[in-house]
Amino acid sequence: MTSRTSDALEFFLHELASPEPVVTTTTPSTDTGDEAGDASRPWMSADPRIRVLFQARLPDPLHKKLQWVSQHTVGGVSIHELLLTGTERYLDQRIAEIEQELCKNR
Repeated sequence: MTSRTSDALEFFLHELASPEPVVTTTTPSTDTGDEAGDASRPWMSADPRIRVLFQARLPDPLHKKLQWVSQHTVGGVSIHELLLTGTERYLDQRIAEIEQELCKNR
């Protein structure tokens, strides 16, 4: 596992333990994707009502951590919800970092 992958995994697991819910403010888009910047940010014109099936092979220790957090979270939380929350938080952070780097290189 590379250092970058290890850092990402640690961030992801830290975010899973955070009690703050992710609030998504995205609304269904009616634009055509022709606006400036949409080509480089395809999620801006994506429809949040559409669900895409995605399968991932998780290492057994990671899966067991997900199960443990799911079972020990007060009020209960599904593994699916943990993955969505952690993934969204991680991607939002990475997008901000990438955009910051892109601005520096202009």
